[in-house]
Amino acid sequence: MIEKGMVKRAMIAVVSGIPIGNVTHYGSVAEIVSGMVGKHIWAQVIWWMLSALWEKEQQIVPWQRVVNKQWYISSIKLGDRWRRQKLLLEQEGILVNGLWVDMEQYAFKADAVQKK
Repeated sequence: MIEKGMVKRAMIAVVSGIPIGNVTHYGSVAEIVSGMVGKHIWAQVIWWMLSALWEKEQQIVPWQRVVNKQWYISSIKLGDRWRRQKLLLEQEGILVNGLWVDMEQYAFKADAVQKK
């Protein structure tokens, strides 16, 4: 059985490796975390873990740089948090059209983090 803290630490390491001005999706993060912990981790688990970050953790972990597979802000499900995510992305120079992010322009290949 995998320790929940180990998955969270791996997820934070991957998300923290996403550079300013780039985004990736939950599935991409989940794939790398799965390789790091040696067990399959679902994209929904990454979404849940990021949405459950404490306020203090949100100041450190660039959670806003992770969107869903269709490249739109899915924190809309969390009330006003989507507005904060959109604002943080725009402050980093990422153009958000409604709730959509242009993957061609801003996609980060998260597997690059694994090679570090």
